This record gives sequence, structure tokens and C-alpha cells, in this order.
Amino acid sequence: MRVSSMLRFPSLASKIHPPLTLNPRETQKLLSLMRTSFRQNLDNAQPDSVRREERILDQHFLSILSNPQLNHKPHTRVRSKSTGDVERSIVHFKDQIAAGTATIASAKDAIANEKASNSELLPSILQWLWSSGATRTMEFATDSEFSGLLIPLMIKEDVETTVWSWMQKLQHNIFNVGFEARVNVLAYRNILFNLVRTKLLVEDTFQSGIIAFLEATVNLLETIPNSSHRVQDLVRVAGRHVSFHLTTKQRKSPLDPRLYDSFIRSVEIWETYHPHADYTRAYLNVRHPLKPSAVSAVEYLKTWNSIDKKTESAVEEKLSPQIKRRISYLSLDAAQLLLKQDNLQDSGWIMQFLSTRWPSTFEKQESVVKARHSIGRRSDQAWRTGKAELSNLQLLDRLATV
Repeated sequence: MRVSSMLRFPSLASKIHPPLTLNPRETQKLLSLMRTSFRQNLDNAQPDSVRREERILDQHFLSILSNPQLNHKPHTRVRSKSTGDVERSIVHFKDQIAAGTATIASAKDAIANEKASNSELLPSILQWLWSSGATRTMEFATDSEFSGLLIPLMIKEDVETTVWSWMQKLQHNIFNVGFEARVNVLAYRNILFNLVRTKLLVEDTFQSGIIAFLEATVNLLETIPNSSHRVQDLVRVAGRHVSFHLTTKQRKSPLDPRLYDSFIRSVEIWETYHPHADYTRAYLNVRHPLKPSAVSAVEYLKTWNSIDKKTESAVEEKLSPQIKRRISYLSLDAAQLLLKQDNLQDSGWIMQFLSTRWPSTFEKQESVVKARHSIGRRSDQAWRTGKAELSNLQLLDRLATV
């Protein structure tokens, strides 16, 4: 009798305390019931004076539950290592988050290989950055490749406010010392550059890219006054990128002249090295949307003639081919503008300056143009570029007869 009773005990115990189901929906329902019951008992036992602390506890509890490592169940199916697309999928990245093995490298891989599903991927990445504590140090933004992928994605998905909040946080911590200071500077520089670059690449947001740069510069000047060298270090790269677009890229829609003038005035803030600042202002004035002028360009080029022979040879040795090419492009654009304005004297002087200063630069440019034309019209963009360069060479021939 006693033995039979012991044998019936497991079945009786299962009826009294049935095993917990493994069904996710039933498990969630059970947790909700337990939490509600706990909440009611706690409310009955505690006075009203502690309710506020309880709400804070609730918020902390919810933040823990929202952690990606808790709300995502890793997939257990075996993936083929030879299938790169599967390994780089959003599901795989979420698996890594849940397993605690996600890295910046895997996030870069996921962004680069999930072009069609970025709207689903971005929330996972941002939540992972927050829950892992990465947004406290902002060290992830020092990775220029990751910033170059993440910031454009955030702007595309209309999460630009988060980008600005990161920049605001960094600029308030800019006076930190040591490694943290270097992280703040590099992170801010990368974020601003990619914010501006992304907007400049699209015709509809081109002007907003300039506005974003100017707004960031003003914010920095207000936050860290009397520290122009720090502001310069933070915005110089983005400023040069804006200048490059304004002086080399053709745009379909007109640019606001007042905005253009504001950017020219900002050059003295982020480009304090005088030769570079003079060159930048000169080129911007040549390409002004309303009142183009080559006066400052001629003045800039004439400074080269004031250098004595000994200094000239030393300076020329330090000039990279890229700088020589930039000066030659400025000279060609300035000469073309002066020719349109019937200023044959200054345009002829520029031609003489270039032909005597860097003749090899023009020989190389001419050979590039001829090579492109011999290949043929492989693309409209290449044809337009070659045509523009050929026009510049024809301009020199015309000026040679002046």
C-alpha cells in the first residue's frame, strides 16, 4: 500500500505543480501575471510616499528587458561558412548581439551587405550601441569606416536628431584630457564630416549640408569660446570638403548667395594657415553664384612672383603634384572668368604665369585629355570631364595670342 502510494506521487505532484511550458507566448503571459500580482501586493504593502521610487524601478526593469541580449532568441540552425550572404544577414548580426559577440566589424559588415533592409537593421545597431555602453564613450565613432557607413544610414532613415545629440555630447566633453580628449576630437570630426558629406552628395540636400556645417561651427564657438584652435581642429576637414564641392562640382539648382557668403566668411575660422586660406577664398570668389570675381585669385597667384629664386626653389620642392594641380585649376578657372569679363590683361598674365611656372603640369594634363578622347565616349561623365579639360587647353591657346 505504501509502495503504490509512492508510485502515484509523481503523477499527483504533476497535477499540483505542472511543469512550466516552453511556449514563448504562454511564458510571456505567465511572467505578466506574476509581475501584475507582485505589483498589486507591493502597492498594498507600501505607502504612497514610495510610489515614485517604484516607478523608477519600473523604468529600470523595462530598460533591462529591452536589452537585445534578452529580447532576441539566437537561431540554432547551422550556417554554411561558405555562404557569405547568409553570414552577413541581419539575422546573423542579431544572433551576435544576443550571444554578446557583436563587434564594430560585424556591424560594418551588416550595413555593407544589407542594402535593402537597412530600416530593420538600424534600430538593432543603435540599440546595441546604447545597451553595450558604447554611446557613453563614443569611441565607436573614431572608426572612420564605421562612421562613414552609420551616419549616412541614420540620415537616410531620418534619425538625424541622434547624430546631433552625439555631437552635442562630444563638444561639451572636448576639454577632457588624455586618451578621452583624443577620442572626443576624432569622434566629433568623423561624425561632422560624414553628416556634411552625406548631404552634399544629394542635390536636394546640398544647401542643408552647408547649413549643417555652419551650424556646427557656431555651436562650437558658443560652447568653447576663446579656443579657436580647438574649433579649427574639429571642423577643418568638413570645411575643406564643403569648399571642394563648391569649387569643383556642377549643380543643377542655384545656390543661395547669402549662404555662400557666410561660408566664405567662415574660412578664417577653420583655415588659419594663410596660404591655404587665401587659396580657398580666391577659388570660392571665382565660383560665386551671383558675383564671381577673380581679383583675389590674381592677387594670390601674384604672391608666387614675389618669392625670391632661392626661396622659390625650396618651396617648389615641397609642393606636391596635387597642390600644383589645384593651383593650375584655380588659374584656368580664373583666366576663363577674366576672359568672359573682357579682362585680357589679367587673363594673359595668368597664362604667362602658368606656362613659365609649371609647364610639366600642362603637358601631363594635355596627355590625359588626349588619352581620354582616344578611348572614346565610354560614359557621359567622362566625356563631359574630357570636354571641360579640352576647353581649358583651348583657352590657353587663345590667351597665348593675346
